[in-house]
Amino acid sequence: MALATTVWLTLAEAKRHLKANLNTTADDTHLEELVTAACRAVEKYIGRNVVKRSYVETHDGNGLDF
Repeated sequence: MALATTVWLTLAEAKRHLKANLNTTADDTHLEELVTAACRAVEKYIGRNVVKRSYVETHDGNGLDF
C-alpha cells in the first residue's frame, strides 16, 4: 500500500521520528496505514484539507528575521 496523497510526511520521515530501522520493510504497510489514518483524522477534525509545503526560515541570530 502506498501512502495516500493526503499525508504530510514520508514513510522515511515517520520511521526516523519513531527511531525505526530504515532498512527493514517489515512494518512499512502498517506505518503507512497509521500515518494515513492520522492525517485524515486531523483533516476531518479541523474541517479542512491540509497540503504539505516546504519553506525556509532564516534568522540572523539576534532574534530578528530577514
